[in-house]
Formats: sequence, structure tokens, C-alpha cells
Amino acid sequence: MPQNTKSFMNLSCKTIMARLQCTHFCAYFLRLMDTGVGLFVLMSGLVHKNSYDNYLEIFKHNFKFVSILLILGIIRYVSIKQLDYHEHVSEYGVHWNFFFTLALCKFFSTLLLLVFQNSLYLCIFVIIIHEYLLYIGLQDWVFSDTKRINIIDANREGISSCLGYISLYLFAVHLKTEINKKEISKLLILRKILLYPIFLIGGSYLFHFFRPTSRTLANAGYCFYLSTLLTSILSIMYCIEIISSNSKSAIFQVPKILKDINHNGLIYFLISNLTTGLVNMLFQTLLMSSLSTFIILNVYMTFNIVVISYLRRKKIKL
Repeated sequence: MPQNTKSFMNLSCKTIMARLQCTHFCAYFLRLMDTGVGLFVLMSGLVHKNSYDNYLEIFKHNFKFVSILLILGIIRYVSIKQLDYHEHVSEYGVHWNFFFTLALCKFFSTLLLLVFQNSLYLCIFVIIIHEYLLYIGLQDWVFSDTKRINIIDANREGISSCLGYISLYLFAVHLKTEINKKEISKLLILRKILLYPIFLIGGSYLFHFFRPTSRTLANAGYCFYLSTLLTSILSIMYCIEIISSNSKSAIFQVPKILKDINHNGLIYFLISNLTTGLVNMLFQTLLMSSLSTFIILNVYMTFNIVVISYLRRKKIKL
């Protein structure tokens, strides 16, 4: 092999590994924001409405939801460019953002579920296809230094991760179906849910060994990690629900703040993004003292909660 070719291959490998070191996280730790966006997709799947009267109703519901997400994505892109807000193109790309990912995830997941009802099999099929594409060159393309001369190359990070998020969405739909089964007892459902974290955490270790967990790629390691987190929390909450329903003295109620957030999850996500951007623009967050950070964080959380509670009281829902 020519020396120039060897040097190029070594350089490419170093470039890919450097990008992986910036974007991948082992099964123990992921950036909180990266965990949050994945969990948001999972929450969207958990509230997926799979009982419609006809195809027209499906079209109307999804057209409204997807249109809103696309509009929000365009507004976010334009506002960031106009305000010259600092953003890494290696996150989603030049024009892409998480709202576009959500729109495509919702649209294609709904189409797949119309064709085939078994969401678990669909989830497995999609993640296998995604991993295969990563193996045959998709990962190298995403982490390459290819010039962003067209719309696809410019947004390769966001586009390439969509299959992973679709897989997460479909898995959450499967969990919802399992939890809502009326023909079997809650104890049997709990037993099945408890098995998921055990299997998924093993998968997280396995996939991370072969391909480092990456939010940018939304690969199998990332999907398994988030699914482990979700099923672990669900197991605990479902166990509490069973104990509460079987005990006359125990009263389990969802906190009002969580009810307000659940009522308008997308708006809460949007408000949090806007206020986060505002804080980053107004303050040099890396240079602030602990006391100032504590005060700003509390004002930030209080403002978001007050707004979302007000919207629920006025029965405003997106």
C-alpha cells in the first residue's frame, strides 16, 4: 500500500476517534442534555396515540403535530442565525436541530406502525438497519471532514441519527402497549418490565465495546442506555403504583408540577430551550460564581414552572 494512502487512512482513523471522544459516552455517563433529548423521544412514544377511527384522523393528527415541529425547527434555525448564537455544527449539522428530528421520528414511526402493528419487532428491525448502515460507512461519513457543500452533507449528523431515534420511539410504544394490557395482572406486567433493564444494560455494555456510545450517531449503545434508564424508572414507578393500589392507607398522587409538565411536554421543552438560550446570551456562565449560578438556576426553574402551570390552568395545550 502506498505511503500516502497509509498516512491518509491513519489520519482518517485519528479524526474519527477524535470526534468519537468528543461525542461518545460510556454506559455509565452521558451528557445530561444528550440524555434529555433521548428521553424526550421515549416520552413521546409512551403517549403515542394508536387508536384512531380512520386514516383521515391519523393524517390530521400527525399533520398538525409534525407541522408544528417543523415550524419550530425553522424558527429556531432562523433565530439562532439572526442572533449569532454560538452552536456546534457537529451536534446536528448546519441547518438541522432536534425539532426536525422529532418531526421525522413522529412521521416515520406512525407510518411504520400503520404497516406493521408489532412495535417491538419494528424497533429491532430499525436498529439493526441503523447499525448495519453505520458499519458499512455511515459512521465514517458522519465523522469525516467532508465539505458541507449540499443540504445532505451539511446536516449529516442530524439526518444519520434519525433511525436511532425512530427505534427509541417504537420501543416506547411497545412499553406503553405492555403496561396497558388489561388481560394480565399487574404483577405479571411488573415482572416483565423488571427483565428489560437487566437485558438492556447487558446490551449497553456489549454494543459500547464494539462501537462507542454516541448521541451524534444515536447508535445501539445510546438507544440501549436510554432504554435501560427508562425501564428502570418505569419499574420503580409501576411498583409504587401496585403497592399504592393494594394498600388502603397508601395514597399515591402525581405532584401538580409533574401534571402541568405532562400536560404540555412540548411547550415545556420549547420554553426551557428559549430560557436556556437567553441565560447563555445574557451571562458568561463559565465565569459565574456558585452563588450567582444557584440564584439564576432557581429563577430559571421557577419561571418555567410558573409559565407551564399557567398554561394548564388556562387549558392551553399544543
